[in-house]
Amino acid sequence: MTKEGFISWILENQILIFRLVLILAFALLVYWAIEKFGRRAIGVALTKRKTALSFNHDVGLSKDDIQRIDTLSMIINKIGLWVMVLITGTTILSELQVNIGPILAGAGVMGVALGFGAQSLVKDFLSGIFILIENQYVKGDVVKLGEAKGKVVDISLRRTVLRDMSGAEHHVPNGEIKNVVNYTKDWANVNLSISVDYDSNIDHVTNVLNLVAEELANDDEWKVYIQTQPTVLGVDDLADSAIKIRLHGKVEADHQWSVQRELRKRIKIAFDKEKIIIPYPHIVNLTKK
Repeated sequence: MTKEGFISWILENQILIFRLVLILAFALLVYWAIEKFGRRAIGVALTKRKTALSFNHDVGLSKDDIQRIDTLSMIINKIGLWVMVLITGTTILSELQVNIGPILAGAGVMGVALGFGAQSLVKDFLSGIFILIENQYVKGDVVKLGEAKGKVVDISLRRTVLRDMSGAEHHVPNGEIKNVVNYTKDWANVNLSISVDYDSNIDHVTNVLNLVAEELANDDEWKVYIQTQPTVLGVDDLADSAIKIRLHGKVEADHQWSVQRELRKRIKIAFDKEKIIIPYPHIVNLTKK
């Protein structure tokens, strides 16, 4: 087409060109609105706080909330982009008098084929969306997903990655997650069963345990993690060779294990000092003369 012919075509199709420009402008405006206001709307929906998000800064939100909002915002933006491209493309083709029937039919057949072939992938994505929306767990939580247990090091719509105590990495497809056990959600319990000899004075043992727990709760290094001072609940079991006493308290999430380790160490030191015996199996050499 020559320059004169191109100019002539433009002059003859001014209305069509105006309509195409209007369609593109409207599509860009809609996508801009999704990017501009989508994150704010998601933040309000997830946190239930209308003032939680500003346009430039995240106000009063935890890292977990920000991660969930960013992840879902990214998903919404990508979906919005593909939807706008599809709608805008078909609308423009229709304006250009192109028969889009065969195109839509072909796309439908391809969609059905992909749907059958990617059912597990779709299931993973839907499960991932609900995990994020319901805030079942976030990066940094210690969870158990089926047989896999460890700290969440990464989470996406398709899969969750855990790192266990041995350092092994577990990749769990979100669609296969049937049950979630979160050990670090908001707060956790210190729950210890302490065994003592049957000859021990239970009241004396109780006083010693409560004193150890009180000293730990008042320790500057540890009191920041303790919400409720561990205390003795009472005799938990009369076992074959020991009396088991239950110690229970409330601590910050993800610190129950370190607090329990420190408690065990201090209890052992206190028991040695007070001559309280912790039962253990004895081996007798019957052949010794």
